[in-house]
Amino acid sequence: MSKGYVDVKMTVWERVYVNSEEALEEVINEIYNNGTMGEIYDAITSDISHSEMMYDTSELMTPEENGAPTIEVYKEDGELVITNEIKERLGDL
Repeated sequence: MSKGYVDVKMTVWERVYVNSEEALEEVINEIYNNGTMGEIYDAITSDISHSEMMYDTSELMTPEENGAPTIEVYKEDGELVITNEIKERLGDL
């Protein structure tokens, strides 16, 4: 039986297949102007055939990259014990 769990924040690439040149151009413009796909992702939903998570690209994140903890250890009851941002234990196992 599990005595607790560890949550780990990671980054992973997602590949989105776009069906029309117009939608792809919208994505290009959004990235050029705003550095993100932002709201355009929802706007081109009908032009997306599918997407896939590229799990082989997953990488651990650091707290500096995330702006928050990226590893959290919990007891089985859900009580937070420690994170990789808080250097002191918050509870006992």
